[in-house]
Amino acid sequence: MDLLELIDEATSMMPKERMVVVEEGVITVIGDTHADLKALEIIEKEIEGLAVFLGDYADRGDYPAECYERILKLFLEGKALLLRGNHESTGVYPHQLPYQLREKFGERGEEIYESLVKMWKRMPISAIVEGKVWMAHGGVPTKQCRIDVEGITRKEIKHPDDLTALEIMWNDPWEREECGENYNRGVMYFFGTKASDILLEELGVKVIIRAHEPQKVLKVEQNGRVVTVGSCAEPYSISEFALLKIDFSYDFKNGFDLVRKFGYVYNV
Repeated sequence: MDLLELIDEATSMMPKERMVVVEEGVITVIGDTHADLKALEIIEKEIEGLAVFLGDYADRGDYPAECYERILKLFLEGKALLLRGNHESTGVYPHQLPYQLREKFGERGEEIYESLVKMWKRMPISAIVEGKVWMAHGGVPTKQCRIDVEGITRKEIKHPDDLTALEIMWNDPWEREECGENYNRGVMYFFGTKASDILLEELGVKVIIRAHEPQKVLKVEQNGRVVTVGSCAEPYSISEFALLKIDFSYDFKNGFDLVRKFGYVYNV
């Protein structure tokens, strides 16, 4: 199948759930790939169990078509789950993807881009391994910083409204207890330790795994509540990227333990 056919087939096979329950015993968690073909070629060889991609497949890097082809083939073969990141959107900066597709495919690039936009809207927002981890691109939705007072329910994560979905794709952690406006990005929010504790307790999991900041490579945050993983290097002019290859037959206590047992960093 060519790229357009891959996209259309993947769109029809996307899970209906916004929060997917993952039941595999072994998973490989992959952060932002951002059209970094060199890193992705290494990643493909390292995948164990189900590959869970946390979003941001294109933009910033030079090989979006090639990376989408590889990732969609993994998905269609039943080897991967694809979550939606903030760059699976038309309203994000930088957004080189439509121009790169037009340069590579000519007028057909516009059709490919329109098909990708349709696919993005069908993609799940988060995934959970019950009792273990919750995975998303950005992180904990703060309900516009009301979570500390109102709390949040599993239903609100499982069936997010538009704003909740945006926060899950866009939010970043910080080390403060409370939430705050995300002055680094100019949109959405920072989620604090209290928000993380509320979500962890409500979902009954130990660790939040997220992406969204590849420059952190592999970082434990909020005293073990959160792990950030980045899986591209060249688009950020850094020399390493990371994966998490988690075998759930082995227990872990928190994010520090998770990274110590299952974290892998690769030099490029």
